[in-house]
Amino acid sequence: MNKPRKETIEKYTKFLEELSKINIIVKSDLYAMIRTFHLNNSIVSHLASLNYIEHLDNKKFKVCLLKVMPIHAVELLYRLNSSRKGIKTAKVDKQKVIDTIPTSTKVQKKKKDIAHVSSDKPFKQFSILWGVVFIKW
Repeated sequence: MNKPRKETIEKYTKFLEELSKINIIVKSDLYAMIRTFHLNNSIVSHLASLNYIEHLDNKKFKVCLLKVMPIHAVELLYRLNSSRKGIKTAKVDKQKVIDTIPTSTKVQKKKKDIAHVSSDKPFKQFSILWGVVFIKW
């Protein structure tokens, strides 16, 4: 992951300084402030996870920042970047997905007709009917 640029750190630091001047902020005002600073909208969840703000109810937040330093902005930027990276690297077990998906029709396994020829040479294979029937010789 790349280090954040100096300008980006300064922009997020200014946002946190403006936010620290307020004790309780309404959700709509917080999103308006995010838009004025041209920040990412998902910043609110990361602010809450870093304990910079707390949820009072659905529409109000309590600001818990007393003194803002650039390290607060850097932590926030790293949290934003790590959450984006985590989505791309998530691995899913294929069998669990197959088990959890409800199917209305039963899956039938196709049987393959294969003719075996005993020989010391490696056999050649040919399929007809889109892989339903294989002929080996």
